Parts: sequence; C-alpha cells; structure tokens
Amino acid sequence: MKILSQEIAQHYISQSLNRGHVVFTSFVRINGRFIFLEDHLNRLLEGANFLFSNEKWPTHKEEIKQYIQKHLALVQGDLSIRVTIFDDLLYLQYRGHLTSSEWIKVTNANKMKTPGLNPDFLKTSNYLDTDLELKQAQQNGYDDVLFFSFQQDLTEASTSNILILDHSGQLLTPPTSSMVLNGVTRNQLLRKCTEIGANIKESIITTKDLSVAKEIWFINAIKGMRFVIEYNEKKFESNNSLFQMIKSKFGRYGELV
Repeated sequence: MKILSQEIAQHYISQSLNRGHVVFTSFVRINGRFIFLEDHLNRLLEGANFLFSNEKWPTHKEEIKQYIQKHLALVQGDLSIRVTIFDDLLYLQYRGHLTSSEWIKVTNANKMKTPGLNPDFLKTSNYLDTDLELKQAQQNGYDDVLFFSFQQDLTEASTSNILILDHSGQLLTPPTSSMVLNGVTRNQLLRKCTEIGANIKESIITTKDLSVAKEIWFINAIKGMRFVIEYNEKKFESNNSLFQMIKSKFGRYGELV
C-alpha cells in the first residue's frame, strides 16, 4: 500500500480526472511508420475540443504531431502508442508493440449498451464495465465479448469495431453512434474494401444475422484485424476466408495502405 502525501497528491488532483473527462487515442508504429497518425490526431483533437473547448486543441495538431515523431525518433522497433488529453495537458505513453493472437473466441457480454449524449468520435478511458465483462469471459475460456443494445442489435466489442460476412456474402458493420466508436482502423478498412470492390456497407446487425454469419472480424488499432474462430460454440474456418484475402491487401494494422 502507498499513501500519497499532500505534495505528491497535487499531481493527481484534477476535476477532469476525477470526473473521468479524459480523451485519448491509441495507434501503432510498424516498420518505422505511424499507422494512420493523421486520422488518429484528428479524432483525438475533435474529442478534446468537445470536452475542453476553451483550450482550442485543434490548433495544436502540427505541434503534437512533431512532438510525437521527434520524441520517438530514437526509439527502436515497433511501438504501441497512446496519447491522452485532459484539460490543457497532453501525455504521451509508448511501449514495445506486442502482437496479440489473430484468432479469438468470443461470447456475448451481460451488460447492454444504451444510447447516450457522447458523440461517436469521443474515445474516453472508462473501461470498468468492459474489464469486468472481459474478466468473466476469460474465466469461461473466451478472449473477448460482443456488446448489444436493448434491441439486441450488435454494437461493438470490448475495444474493437466489428465486421461480419453475412450469409449472402456481404460485409456488414454497425453504423457509428454513441454506442459504437468511430474507429480509425475501421474507417480505413471500409475504404480499402470499397476500393478493391468488396461488397460492404454499414447496417444494423441483429442476433439472427450473427447466427448465420460466415465470418466475424474484430478491428482495433493496437490489435489489428482479428478473426473469430468461435462464437458461443459456433466454429468458423479461416482458411480461404475473405478475411485472409482482405488482410493480404490491407495488412494486419493497415500498414499496406
């Protein structure tokens, strides 16, 4: 146990931190390239401007971009990077990038998502409910969870956007909303699929759609594209899948775009 002195505790006293008013973005540097850095900064600063409009965060974009590039220029290897903003403060964190498994087993979350006032670009750091869901799922042999609305429509996973290949061969992904983050990697993948002629669209995805889906994909900036091999005991085969074809053109993280 560590009890903070009043002097040290001053660094933790912030109304924004205490109220959870924190916005962040996470991305990777692969083979020396920051993947979709511009898009990540645009969304981050849009969120910062929403929470802290008096600070005029969007005007600092180039300064932040140069700081990230300069600060990490001498750091070797692939990196996972997080940039956090609260009030007038920015905090850069990074570590060596750890490649997670590309193949995952998933189940349904217990908690239902409800619409709110937060815009789809606002990525905040309140993950208590998510972490509790993940802990329970992992105890039952699963890697991640799917969240649904009270209408039983699919929203997103713990930290990932979702795409499915439906029974007709069309790729579907839920539209962004207060319950579905406007993911940077998701948007870039949608553009790439459209570019190469894949049949893809935003659409409400029901539990029935999932029950007959041919493939389920997870999309996340840090973990990249991942393929669901099991959903509630239903098995999926990745060999010769559309997932593998798209990944060969997009890259696991979008590094081929």
